[in-house]
Amino acid sequence: AIYRKAVQQISSWHSAGLSLSASINFSINTFMLDKLPDFLQDIAQEYAVSSHNIIVEITETQIMKKAASCLEVFMRLHLKKFKLSIDDFGTDTSSMP
Repeated sequence: AIYRKAVQQISSWHSAGLSLSASINFSINTFMLDKLPDFLQDIAQEYAVSSHNIIVEITETQIMKKAASCLEVFMRLHLKKFKLSIDDFGTDTSSMP
């Protein structure tokens, strides 16, 4: 529901002449779903929003625990031209240099 609302908002911005993107934070559990890339792309197409305007974000601490099991989904999202972001804001730690 949140993803759909975010994509709908991007579409509204574009209709108003604003070229804006949105970053949407997802739980690591979402990346365990094989159909996630197709689902995200279908919603984007429904609202005529390019995947270039959607940033799929996940918290760094979550990804470091399950990175290997999510790698295929990450690659499929990348191939569909979604932007990916790893967020460590507010965690007060970083496992990446």
